[in-house]
Amino acid sequence: MKRVTNYRIKALTITAVAILFGVAMNVKALDYPRSVSGSNAQEHPYRMSEREIRDLLRQIDRQAETFRASLKNALHHSQFDDTKAEDRINDFVKGFEHSTERLKERFNDKRSASIEVEEVLNRAARIDTFMGNHRLSSRAESDWAALRSSLDRLAEAYGVSWSWREATDRDRDRRY
Repeated sequence: MKRVTNYRIKALTITAVAILFGVAMNVKALDYPRSVSGSNAQEHPYRMSEREIRDLLRQIDRQAETFRASLKNALHHSQFDDTKAEDRINDFVKGFEHSTERLKERFNDKRSASIEVEEVLNRAARIDTFMGNHRLSSRAESDWAALRSSLDRLAEAYGVSWSWREATDRDRDRRY
């Protein structure tokens, strides 16, 4: 009888240790975003695979190009044509373009790019504030909404805490 009890205690102990080890490994996996495999794994805090991030960056590039074209057309046919406001939004778009280029360079160099993601989002927030404060063509607004959605995915992929509302609130006193 004592031998059966010892056997059960050992079996229960082994089972408990295995369960605790499994739970610990699952918790540890939740603490770390999925990353690129290989020696640079710790340098890439992605929540998507490297390929998914690359595809997302390409999508953002295409959407940004589409938005730039529709914005240019909308501004040309608006009250903002040849004004300082047009110059400012064009500067915001150029700054956004430069920051996305820096992000792609960091990504292609297999280096962490969280800071560049934040810069892209901060630049985009200026455009978002302008778009929220001014009615432009439905095409420009639709193109911006699509790009903004992809930027949300980018923030999520890099684990960057981001809120368009908070960014807009920071800029609410600005008039573009």
